[in-house]
Amino acid sequence: MRLRGKPSKGTILVGLCLASAVCMVTTRSRWLCGVANPVLKLLSVVGMAAPVTIRSRVREMTDTPDRRIEEQTRALRQVIASQQEAIRTRDERIAALAGWRSKLGGFRCRLIEARVLGAEPIPLRDRRMLNVGTNRQVAEGDLVTTRRLIHEMGVALPPELVVLGTNYVVGRMVEPRAFSGTLQLVTDPAFEMPATLWRLVAPGEKRMVYVRTEDGGRREVFLAHDGKTPGLHAVGDPIVTQATGDGRHVVLRNVPGYYGVRPGDLLTTSRSWQLAPFQLRIGEVVRVAAEKENAHFVTVFVQPFADLASLSDVYVIQPVSR
Repeated sequence: MRLRGKPSKGTILVGLCLASAVCMVTTRSRWLCGVANPVLKLLSVVGMAAPVTIRSRVREMTDTPDRRIEEQTRALRQVIASQQEAIRTRDERIAALAGWRSKLGGFRCRLIEARVLGAEPIPLRDRRMLNVGTNRQVAEGDLVTTRRLIHEMGVALPPELVVLGTNYVVGRMVEPRAFSGTLQLVTDPAFEMPATLWRLVAPGEKRMVYVRTEDGGRREVFLAHDGKTPGLHAVGDPIVTQATGDGRHVVLRNVPGYYGVRPGDLLTTSRSWQLAPFQLRIGEVVRVAAEKENAHFVTVFVQPFADLASLSDVYVIQPVSR
């Protein structure tokens, strides 16, 4: 009896499935597996090794000495380029560390190097439960700007330590653990820190400020740049305030309007905060808005100097007690 046509692929697949099912239920299936296993292993090894071996032999036969030397040279150049990039990155970190040590002056502290881990590809995986809501003008969809840090300390660092970027203050340490922690950025809605606001004037510029009188009142005084240096100068008394975040800016709330704060003024850390040296720069005022409930007060919005989105290497300030 002759078959009228060749079996289809579907028929062959069904037959193989039925055969495997029969082998599984028969009492001699273990014996069959034991017999087939060495053969299947040999076939799999030959199937993987043969293409690699053939490709290598063909390459050896077709390659010329000049081509091999060119490939080796290209590989060495890649290694040299990667080493040069590593050296450049290290030099930048050393320069930043040395710069901060000179700026901190007599402040007795340790600078602990740390690295910021990359953000989660899906932001919802990195949530934080915050004790703020609509009473702080925080709305659904606002960013929770935190980062995770890896450092070399084998013990948990104290909380609320100041974290520095390459040039400016970027946040503080929260949820500290050994070898890791969470960097709460200055723009985080849960961030809160005492700060100082400085009113600035440029060369050749005057600015009106209010000063207190002996009877407790205030009077207008016009202060000008002294011209001794070309940079901006602070005028009047520094304004002690409390810095918070709204997800995008550093926010100073309930600032008395008579201070006359305006865009371009400077925000630094506070002298009263013992975890940070005096006058570490944070950001620049970009907007001043009148309070809705009290016209005598304003809300000040500050743009951080540091590029918080591209942080990589940071430094944690750990004060050294006597």
